[in-house]
Amino acid sequence: MNPRRVCSLELLSILFVAGVVVGCGESPSPSGASPGASPPYGFSLLNRTGARVENCVLEWGERRIELGSENPNGLRSQGFFTYVPPVRAKATWTSVKGEMQSAEAPVVAAPGAPGPGGYYYVVLFPDWRMKIEGFTESDRMDPVGPRSPYRAAANGPTYVLATYNAGATPVSDLRVYFGEHQINAETKIDALGADLNAGWRFAHGLPYPIIEKVRVVWATPDGKRHERIAELKSKLPAEIDGKCIVIVLEDPLRVAVVPWSPEPRWWMKTKP
Repeated sequence: MNPRRVCSLELLSILFVAGVVVGCGESPSPSGASPGASPPYGFSLLNRTGARVENCVLEWGERRIELGSENPNGLRSQGFFTYVPPVRAKATWTSVKGEMQSAEAPVVAAPGAPGPGGYYYVVLFPDWRMKIEGFTESDRMDPVGPRSPYRAAANGPTYVLATYNAGATPVSDLRVYFGEHQINAETKIDALGADLNAGWRFAHGLPYPIIEKVRVVWATPDGKRHERIAELKSKLPAEIDGKCIVIVLEDPLRVAVVPWSPEPRWWMKTKP
């Protein structure tokens, strides 16, 4: 065994007493950071532009973080990093039309955030603005909670959009549109009873304005494509914060509103 690759017991004992965590060539984990560095954190790219983005790169101080490509209303996470966060950061990406886009934003976080194992959320908006905010691991658990990162993405009333397949056959290539903004991307929804999540798909942190009508397109196993339009704004209550707007895939297309619940898989007991 090569002695240079062995961390001696004596040295580890000294470092343990000093409160320093050392890894032999390992990537940083959420449990600690090297001295003089930030506690390990990750990045989550929230694409809220209403269309797919390609090759998003974040200029994080002197570092370049490749956040990748993401579908409309998608989320892509990676980590962990211990770079000291900059005051401001810049992101560049390519739009679905092949146009290069860029935005700059201050890097903000509440006291104690993101903390070890937390994330900086990089939110891209439809008007090519950007927001970067740090959230703890516990902040991320409730999509409509008071410190949810999806509130930062919604930039206003925070609701959940659900699509519910009330039929007996699966649907694919599902796309929901608020005007020109695509809410989800070519989603497949199984028929009810296929598994615990069958029949439902959810989208969180939506900054798009509520419009008069919603348009939905999808395909069925027989190869047919379907398109339906339904009244939206007139079906909603005056206050939609904390609510779940449900698009029911049936003929005619229907819109319902139910309360969002923190109870796990509450939707399995709900028929909108």
